[in-house]
Amino acid sequence: MKKLLITVLFVLPVLVNFPLVATAQQQETPREMRIGPLSELERQLVFARNLVRERNFEMASALLEVIHEKDPENEIALNLLKQCYAELKYYTKSEDLIRSLVEKQPGNLAYQLDLAEVLVYQGKKNEGLEAYQRAMTLVPNNDSTRFLMVINSMINSGLDDNALTLIDSIRVLENDSLLYGLQRGAIFEKHKKYRAAALEYFPLLEKDTTRTAIVAERNLFNLLDFVESSKEVEQALLEKAGPASSLRVMKLLSGYYIKIGEFDKAFDFTVRLDSLDEEAGNSLLYYMRRCRERRQFEQVLRMGDYLRTKYTEPGPITGEAVFLYAEALTESGRYPDAIAVYREIKETFPQSRDKAEAFYFTGRIYLEYLGDYPRALSCFDSVITNYRTGFGYLGSLRSVPVCYMRLQEFDTAREKYQALLQNRLNDDILEEAQYNLALIDFYRGSFDSTSTALHKLIVDFPRGFYVNDALKLILVIDEAKGAPALLGDYARAHWFEAGRMLDSTRTRLERIAADENKALADIALFHLAELNLQSADTVSALGFIDRLINNFPDSYYLPFGMKTRADILVKDKNTREEARDIYRFLLENYPNYPFISDVRESMRRLEADFS
Repeated sequence: MKKLLITVLFVLPVLVNFPLVATAQQQETPREMRIGPLSELERQLVFARNLVRERNFEMASALLEVIHEKDPENEIALNLLKQCYAELKYYTKSEDLIRSLVEKQPGNLAYQLDLAEVLVYQGKKNEGLEAYQRAMTLVPNNDSTRFLMVINSMINSGLDDNALTLIDSIRVLENDSLLYGLQRGAIFEKHKKYRAAALEYFPLLEKDTTRTAIVAERNLFNLLDFVESSKEVEQALLEKAGPASSLRVMKLLSGYYIKIGEFDKAFDFTVRLDSLDEEAGNSLLYYMRRCRERRQFEQVLRMGDYLRTKYTEPGPITGEAVFLYAEALTESGRYPDAIAVYREIKETFPQSRDKAEAFYFTGRIYLEYLGDYPRALSCFDSVITNYRTGFGYLGSLRSVPVCYMRLQEFDTAREKYQALLQNRLNDDILEEAQYNLALIDFYRGSFDSTSTALHKLIVDFPRGFYVNDALKLILVIDEAKGAPALLGDYARAHWFEAGRMLDSTRTRLERIAADENKALADIALFHLAELNLQSADTVSALGFIDRLINNFPDSYYLPFGMKTRADILVKDKNTREEARDIYRFLLENYPNYPFISDVRESMRRLEADFS
């Protein structure tokens, strides 16, 4: 076999650097461990190794040349020097060094391949091919790992056509049409022959859990993810995706169609995947999770309907699916239907944890969406009384005082939050309790106490979730010092917004913006713009931003308003030029504002569009 292969000059691009197996000449008896101080030469070698680690190859090579001259047999110095020459592209020096190594160890395959590569790098292709021929004589018959070393070396040298020829020859001799499929596919990818690459990777998927199959699956996914190759590879996979296709093919196509938003195709392939999957329902649940991550709740419900019809027996998959289904109903505004599903969980699921979470999520619907605080309290109290563990229990403990705040029963809310502080459950809960205790003071008009509490929160939780909210509120209090009525209006607007009473929030903010005392007018205008944006009313949002820009040129919120204006304008091709001017102005004049990284990214996308 070897003789036949040597007549074919072959080479394939290296994607993976496989460790070289030592030959008999390389294997030595381990040296005895040295005890005592290092010699001068050893200290120099340690220094050289550090220089290589720091990528100071120029200085490292100079030192290693001195070491090599003093100790020509030092393999560590030789390998480091070889690495330096390669990094510095000192091909002549590298060739001389490697030739000396080959002369000493002619049976060392790694050195022969190094020599072949350095010759090809210098344009000495014929000499390089001769070196590869000599290397092939060192490969035992049927040694696929060493053949792969030769193939990868040739690819690394840019001899792709030779590598393909070699692979084809070995496939014929071994009667294995899949041999070195990863390497062959990689060559096609390199030359933008994406369909050919996909057809190389595709049959490797049938190898189940082997590393080859896993890498082939990853390569196909990357090709689908790449705009230039996605359509070509998609078509190739569709042609191969018959009824008996592997799980991996179905999974690839399902994930791809979810990513690009073609949900009918994604749904179809997921159902087909489920029919092949021994773990019944697992792929359907994965589809629901992916769609939930993308906030495609309509698709979560669609798959949930299918899954709940097909799989009626309780279990981990159906259990999670029902919770995802109920969440999607909630996010879709179908609150009575969501409550009904949670009631089903409470009545039929055997696990206490599931019952607790069903009560808790029902309470959240009443609290956050329906504004029925007594019913919400009833749900949370049921969890706290009957299920004193798990996520539902902690969530209910945190939600009870919120209900009392919404009901304006501030004394009871304070009592509940202080109990949480005493229990010291975790830092997140402690920070939340401390922040809301400050809010209670704010809602009651105790603005000095609020400011003191918020400063303490920033000290206690410098990286906490509520730090930005605390800083904003401190700024409001500082801006409106000496105007308790104005702060009272802002506190009321804050409370309305927390309770999702957005019309009342807008009314109170507009009152602040029109007040004779303009201390909080800029803040109110910016907040009004944000609220209108949440309702997709860009015209009103732009109106409030224009008032902010025209009337408060020195406001801290001015650049925030300008960015918001640009974010609106950039969505219309007729106003993109103005948006670009605003982004550029912000980059030049407000480089330290927290939104600046977003501005840079928006500017990059715009510049690409204009170019």
